[in-house]
Amino acid sequence: MPVQHKEQKRIAWWQYALFALPISLAVLLGLEGLKSTHPFHSALIGLLTPMITVIIAAILGMEKLKWKPMVGFTLITIGLLMFYF
Repeated sequence: MPVQHKEQKRIAWWQYALFALPISLAVLLGLEGLKSTHPFHSALIGLLTPMITVIIAAILGMEKLKWKPMVGFTLITIGLLMFYF
Protein backbone atom coordinates (compact mmCIF):
# COMPACT_ATOMS: atom_id res chain seq x y z
CA MET A 1 0.00 0.00 0.00
CA PRO A 2 1.31 3.45 -0.81
CA VAL A 3 2.06 5.76 2.08
CA GLN A 4 -0.47 8.54 2.44
CA HIS A 5 0.98 11.94 3.19
CA LYS A 6 -0.67 14.13 5.76
CA GLU A 7 -1.59 17.61 4.68
CA GLN A 8 0.57 20.25 6.34
CA LYS A 9 -0.97 23.15 8.18
CA ARG A 10 -0.75 26.49 6.47
CA ILE A 11 0.90 29.34 8.35
CA ALA A 12 -1.20 32.48 8.75
CA TRP A 13 0.16 35.90 7.80
CA TRP A 14 0.31 37.05 11.43
CA GLN A 15 2.52 34.06 12.27
CA TYR A 16 4.96 35.13 9.55
CA ALA A 17 5.03 38.61 11.11
CA LEU A 18 5.61 37.07 14.52
CA PHE A 19 8.52 35.02 13.18
CA ALA A 20 10.00 38.03 11.37
CA LEU A 21 10.00 40.29 14.42
CA PRO A 22 12.94 38.73 16.36
CA ILE A 23 14.92 38.26 13.15
CA SER A 24 14.45 41.91 12.21
CA LEU A 25 15.39 43.05 15.69
CA ALA A 26 18.54 40.91 15.63
CA VAL A 27 19.61 42.41 12.29
CA LEU A 28 18.92 45.97 13.44
CA LEU A 29 20.71 45.50 16.75
CA GLY A 30 23.64 43.90 14.94
CA LEU A 31 23.90 46.89 12.62
CA GLU A 32 23.64 49.24 15.59
CA GLY A 33 26.44 47.31 17.26
CA LEU A 34 28.63 47.74 14.17
CA LYS A 35 28.30 51.51 14.50
CA SER A 36 29.81 51.41 17.99
CA THR A 37 32.46 48.70 17.50
CA HIS A 38 35.13 47.96 14.97
CA PRO A 39 33.93 45.40 12.35
CA PHE A 40 36.89 43.11 13.08
CA HIS A 41 36.05 43.06 16.78
CA SER A 42 32.41 42.40 15.94
CA ALA A 43 33.43 39.39 13.82
CA LEU A 44 35.55 38.01 16.66
CA ILE A 45 32.69 38.45 19.10
CA GLY A 46 30.47 36.61 16.61
CA LEU A 47 32.72 33.57 17.06
CA LEU A 48 31.58 33.35 20.66
CA THR A 49 28.02 32.44 19.69
CA PRO A 50 28.73 28.88 18.47
CA MET A 51 31.22 28.37 21.29
CA ILE A 52 28.68 29.32 23.95
CA THR A 53 26.04 27.17 22.24
CA VAL A 54 28.32 24.13 22.34
CA ILE A 55 29.19 24.74 25.99
CA ILE A 56 25.53 25.04 27.01
CA ALA A 57 24.58 21.92 25.03
CA ALA A 58 27.40 19.94 26.66
CA ILE A 59 26.43 21.13 30.15
CA LEU A 60 22.78 20.21 29.61
CA GLY A 61 23.77 16.84 28.18
CA MET A 62 22.24 17.48 24.77
CA GLU A 63 25.52 17.04 22.94
CA LYS A 64 28.45 14.77 23.58
CA LEU A 65 31.81 16.42 23.01
CA LYS A 66 34.20 14.61 20.69
CA TRP A 67 37.91 15.23 20.31
CA LYS A 68 37.90 16.59 16.73
CA PRO A 69 35.50 19.50 17.38
CA MET A 70 37.34 20.17 20.63
CA VAL A 71 40.55 20.83 18.66
CA GLY A 72 38.79 23.58 16.68
CA PHE A 73 37.13 24.89 19.82
CA THR A 74 40.51 25.11 21.54
CA LEU A 75 42.14 26.87 18.58
CA ILE A 76 39.36 29.47 18.44
CA THR A 77 39.65 30.05 22.18
CA ILE A 78 43.44 30.44 22.03
CA GLY A 79 43.13 32.85 19.09
CA LEU A 80 40.58 34.99 20.90
CA LEU A 81 42.69 35.04 24.07
CA MET A 82 45.81 36.02 22.11
CA PHE A 83 43.97 38.85 20.40
CA TYR A 84 42.35 40.32 23.50
CA PHE A 85 45.19 39.85 26.01
